[in-house]
Amino acid sequence: MTLKVRIYLATFFLLFTAVILGYLLSQLFRGILPLDLSSFVLTLLLGATVAILFNIVMRSAKRMRLLAEQAQSMVEPMPTQFQTPITVQSTPVRTVPSERSVAPQPPSPTIPSPPPRNETPPEIETQEKLLQMLKGDRAAAERLIAEAKSRYPGFSENWYWGKVIADLERDRY
Repeated sequence: MTLKVRIYLATFFLLFTAVILGYLLSQLFRGILPLDLSSFVLTLLLGATVAILFNIVMRSAKRMRLLAEQAQSMVEPMPTQFQTPITVQSTPVRTVPSERSVAPQPPSPTIPSPPPRNETPPEIETQEKLLQMLKGDRAAAERLIAEAKSRYPGFSENWYWGKVIADLERDRY
């Protein structure tokens, strides 16, 4: 049983037992129930059950907080500078001429027309931001850049890095 489930169940039984104990005490104070040995033992049992369940809930919540703090302290901070920039080589797509001539389709309205392509490497800050978003996974960064290059050919290297970052931020939130 997970810690959260145990907390929820113990809280439910704690509230249920507390309501029954409150009802029993109200009946005793009103004089509807006589104060004899059975009602006294029942009151003590319900009070002990409330105390035990309260203890379980508090210890489980404390343990959950400690586990969260330990998990947070185990996360290593990302390096601020990467030694070498990542360059992704893209292969040109070969097209096979078809036997029938097909009328050219207008460009999709969601894909902007590419600016003139210059082969400057992406900025280090852009690379660092993407790698931080991917928790340092260079292979995933290279794969996403290659996928963006195949999907949107003709853009600059910086544009692809920015596009992947924008797509990740859009999908994350």
